[in-house]
Parts: sequence; structure tokens; C-alpha cells
Amino acid sequence: MFFVQQNKWLLKADADSDMWKAYVDYVDEMVIESLYEIIEFNLNYLLEESDPTLHKRPLFEVQLILDVIIVVFSIQSLLSIEF
Repeated sequence: MFFVQQNKWLLKADADSDMWKAYVDYVDEMVIESLYEIIEFNLNYLLEESDPTLHKRPLFEVQLILDVIIVVFSIQSLLSIEF
């Protein structure tokens, strides 16, 4: 609520006024709607990425090889991907 408190100070608003309460309700509604959109987007992404029927090919392959002495991290590009 830092944003709302800062705006109240900048606008010299009365916290008990009806206009200020309407503004706070408006900001709250914008935040709630944005959170719902973010949640929906991420759930759709997870559903799409976990759907085995889509048969998507990865853009690159990552390997982690553990060795007794060193750790080797290698990224191998798949250049044969068709778009």
C-alpha cells in the first residue's frame, strides 16, 4: 500500500473522503484484476507445456555432468528446429 499512501500524501487527500475511498477501491480492483490475469496466464502456460499431445520440440538441450573433480555445464543448440 506504499503507492496509495504516497499518492494520499502527494495529493493531500483526506482519508475519510468519499473520493479518496473510491480511488482506493479503484486501485484495489486494478491490482486484483492484474493478479488474476497473471495467475491465468501462468496456469495456461503450465497446461500448454505439460500437454503431451502437443509434441513440442525443445529449443535447446541442457546437460549437467557431475564429475569427481569438476562440474561441467554444457548447452547444445538444436539447429534443426523448424518454425
